[in-house]
Amino acid sequence: YICPGSGFYLSSRYCNVFYECKAFGIGPTAAFYCQNGHFDFNSKQCRPTNEIRCPYEPPLIYPFISIPEINSPEEVACANTLGYYIIHSNR
Repeated sequence: YICPGSGFYLSSRYCNVFYECKAFGIGPTAAFYCQNGHFDFNSKQCRPTNEIRCPYEPPLIYPFISIPEINSPEEVACANTLGYYIIHSNR
């Protein structure tokens, strides 16, 4: 990813990944992902998926979560808080 300027920018591939950029034309200083939502470019925050439309089709989410076929959906526990996690940082 090459930064288009200073600020926070949505990934060009994932609906819930965003980058912190310090300057135009260089790589980001950090990458983050929203745990239970999509990145809202306007508010620069993670928002619930029912409030933010993903601009990509199909809407890709990082990290990919798979459910083994032997498990039923009722056995899978999901987190229910909004927040973000650092993927990688150059700080």
